[in-house]
Amino acid sequence: MVGVLLSTSKSAALEKGLRCKTIQWYPVNRYPVNRKLMQPDLSRLSLQQKDIMRLLAKGLTDAAIATRLSLSVAVVLAHKQQMADKLGLTDMDELTRISAKVYL
Repeated sequence: MVGVLLSTSKSAALEKGLRCKTIQWYPVNRYPVNRKLMQPDLSRLSLQQKDIMRLLAKGLTDAAIATRLSLSVAVVLAHKQQMADKLGLTDMDELTRISAKVYL
């Protein structure tokens, strides 16, 4: 989870039945203010994930991508989730838009 340390609370630890001191994390915006100008860091993606992203940009379905790369649909879905996590995206629509922006 991405966040910023704001405070520690012993009462929260006692409420949750934890023995140690708890740290409260609050989500922060992962993106700069002008998100449309942000370029995704594709260096964090594997070659297979980049191939999936390229085919996603062409509009192929998960099943078509799986067939083309000789993978199962479950593996393609897992790679898409990993790509979204690595790029800090919240849903697959954002992944498709970024794929199209980068590869088309």
